Amino acid sequence: MSATQTQNASVPSGKRLTWKRLLLLGLLAIIGSVLVNTLLRILALALLPIPAGFIQLQIPMLIVVFTVIGTLGAFIVFALINRFARNPLRLFRVVASVVLVLTFIPDLLLLSSPTANLASVATLIVMHIATYLVCVGAFTSRLAVPK
Repeated sequence: MSATQTQNASVPSGKRLTWKRLLLLGLLAIIGSVLVNTLLRILALALLPIPAGFIQLQIPMLIVVFTVIGTLGAFIVFALINRFARNPLRLFRVVASVVLVLTFIPDLLLLSSPTANLASVATLIVMHIATYLVCVGAFTSRLAVPK
């Protein structure tokens, strides 16, 4: 199945992913998101003028904890959509896209903080986009299409 076919794949009526498959996808999404965001944090601190007082990026565990929480949220939403929706892959993409845009709001509000600058806020936004891409990639991949 090509990438285009996977994107347009719809779950046959009555066929849902097993909990085992859902948990595997969730684990892949969590590990992938944490790895990507940890790497983005390291690169941002090394290459960008991130203020020392911007604790959201200065404390590594904050990135891990908030990435895991966000990815678990995506997993729960995907599991519910998988259970009840006729076309769960398409619906999840739509819901995830809307949530992604909503996650930008608190980041943009940080611009009014004296400890934030454009580079630090842009880094958080890029991390949200990275987590979105990992989650949507994992939850709508070929592994997410029941056989």
